[in-house]
Amino acid sequence: MLEDEITNLMREIELLLFDKFNIKKGLHQPPHITIKPPFEVSDLSPYKNYLDELCEKMEPFEVHLKGFNCFGKKVIYLDVQHNQKLYDIYETIFSDIKGKYNPGLVRDDMIFHATLAYDDIDEETFSKAYEYLKANYQPEFKFTVNKIGLFYQLPLLHTGDESGWIVIKKKSLNTI
Repeated sequence: MLEDEITNLMREIELLLFDKFNIKKGLHQPPHITIKPPFEVSDLSPYKNYLDELCEKMEPFEVHLKGFNCFGKKVIYLDVQHNQKLYDIYETIFSDIKGKYNPGLVRDDMIFHATLAYDDIDEETFSKAYEYLKANYQPEFKFTVNKIGLFYQLPLLHTGDESGWIVIKKKSLNTI
C-alpha cells in the first residue's frame, strides 16, 4: 500500500487526466503498485488467508518511484525503479499460488508499476497526456512498504457500471 503523499499525487494526476483529457479508468482503482497481475478465482477465502501467511514472513522494505513510463499507448504509470525485493515477492507469490491454489496459473513478465491511466485512451490522447505529464511533473518518491493489499475487481453485474478494483483486505508486514 502506498503512503499518503504518493496516493494524493496519483489522485491529483488521475483527476488532471480526467479533466484535461477525459481519461477516467485510472480513477477506478485505489492507487497501488501492482505486485501480481490479476487472475480469476471462484473463491477468495484461500487468498485472504494466504495474504496473512505471506505478510507474517515479510519485513517492510523500500521502494523508489521515479518518473513516468508506459505500456504501449494504452497505460501510463509511475515508474517503479528496479527492486529485487519486489521480484522476490512476486516469485514467492507465483510459486505459492500455483502450488497451493491454482496449478494453471501462468507466469507474467512482471513490470512493477503504479497505474495512472489505462484502457480508455486512444493513441492521440495517449501521446498528448503522456507528453503533458512528462513536461509538467517530475515525481520521485522513496518510501517503505509496510502493508500489502488484496484487490478484487467488482463484476459488472454487481454494480451496473464499469466499477474498478477495491481492496478487500490489507495486511501489515511483520515488523519483527
